[in-house]
Amino acid sequence: MLHYFANEDQKAILRNAAEAGVMILIRDAIRDGSLRYRLTYAQEAFARIGGWLKAEQLNFPTRESIAQSLNGDFEHEVRPMFGRSPFNNYLFVFRRSSAGTTKE
Repeated sequence: MLHYFANEDQKAILRNAAEAGVMILIRDAIRDGSLRYRLTYAQEAFARIGGWLKAEQLNFPTRESIAQSLNGDFEHEVRPMFGRSPFNNYLFVFRRSSAGTTKE
């Protein structure tokens, strides 16, 4: 759902998630210029025009903008989730790195 928020709001959401835990899972489409991205954008725009989707905006994040918002405190992996669908969905798995944790 990050793609329904402005850039600064996306960053705030990710920072809040980073402060809340040691693992963050994100499933979203990313802006990468691919055909899958263009099909995803077209489908979301069509849903907005048709009234099925009430989002005020579409602002798909890039892979880099998601990772940068977590300030390097997390190790991460990115897995494609589109399977045989035409949509550009990915799963981001972030785990807090040992450098970003404190030991008591």
